[in-house]
Amino acid sequence: MKIIHTGDWHIGNSLNGVVRIEEYEAFFEWLKSEIVNQKADALVVAGDIFDTVNPPNWADEMYYSFLASLLTTNCKNVIMVGGNHDSGFHLDSPKPLLNALNIQMVGCVRDLEAKDLVKEIKDPAGNLLGLCCAIPFVRDADLRPYKGEDESWEKALSNLYKDCLEAAKQKNANVPVMAMGHLAAIGLDKIANLVEGKIDGEHEIVGNLGTVGSNVFPQELDYVALGHIHYATKVGNNPRIRYSGSPFVMGFDECHIPHYVLAVDVEKGAEPVVQKIEVPKTLNFKRIEGTIDEVVEKLKSLGNSLKNTEMAGNTFVEVLYTPDFNRSIDVALAPFEKEELPYKILRKCRKKNQISNAQGTSEEVIENISDLKDEEIFKRLMKSKLGEGFNDQVYEEFLPLFHEILEELQNQGR
Repeated sequence: MKIIHTGDWHIGNSLNGVVRIEEYEAFFEWLKSEIVNQKADALVVAGDIFDTVNPPNWADEMYYSFLASLLTTNCKNVIMVGGNHDSGFHLDSPKPLLNALNIQMVGCVRDLEAKDLVKEIKDPAGNLLGLCCAIPFVRDADLRPYKGEDESWEKALSNLYKDCLEAAKQKNANVPVMAMGHLAAIGLDKIANLVEGKIDGEHEIVGNLGTVGSNVFPQELDYVALGHIHYATKVGNNPRIRYSGSPFVMGFDECHIPHYVLAVDVEKGAEPVVQKIEVPKTLNFKRIEGTIDEVVEKLKSLGNSLKNTEMAGNTFVEVLYTPDFNRSIDVALAPFEKEELPYKILRKCRKKNQISNAQGTSEEVIENISDLKDEEIFKRLMKSKLGEGFNDQVYEEFLPLFHEILEELQNQGR
């Protein structure tokens, strides 16, 4: 069977005030054409469909319009799971309607049994092509039925995948079986300098699970389609276990890497054949980095390179500069603000690891709260309230409760 593997769409995202409606529209139009060109049997979306638990109206409208547009294609199977940014209740609420259109959604595990997570992939004639263990982002409470005495949460997650595989084999043991997940795995292919102070792109440690190894996934699975990491990569150098990455730049730390969807031929007992299809850019995000003098020269060069190109007027820049206490970055860049430029400077940030004043003491970096994710705001609030009593274990213990409260608030607001 031929699948298109994607995820981490984060519909509704606004990067430093840039509303990305046209960018999402262009992506979904392009994705539909690729599904047709690749003659895909199924589209699998591995979580973080929306950017927040309460997405803007335009995000919902765009999501449903795209799904409706697939009804005119030969791709008769869509399987989606929720991510840690999603509200499982929001994703699952239209499930009866989605099921009628053969759009199979698992927003959250809740009280579902392993057999309920196994979804069929059929051809237009109704013949079974394969099975998919559609496992969304799982919170600690979801794994309690799979956690034996003295077993770790990672072992409980492994038990969930094993139970789903067994349920799939009971349905049909003669077709390929794939699985989905939204989690952080270890042993990824590295991309140098992707993110300062983080591991491998967006990598939020959520709940007690933290990161998991490739041994969580049964070896009998023919393919594992993962979401949560924002660049395309394998897990443990295993060609069967992959992240597609996000099709969009979600932060300036990701703007220098290509973004893909994966076209995957999955056969029972065989290594999958994977084609990385690069997503065309609609908006161009750039990070200009260096000393103040270097930044000025690089901005001049960028302006010259963008003239008379499609990205003129569609390029957005973050300046990451080394502070110079004899010069002001605002003064240095003031001449640029008087010109009509083919790009827009969205933000100017000092390099955190080099910030100090004349007395050698640290200065606080002033940030816009809109630039921070909900989890980061919650983490900083915990640090300020607990002081020395704060540590990662305490944060991980309370983060699932924070997500549950967000979902409850979102549902009450509807």
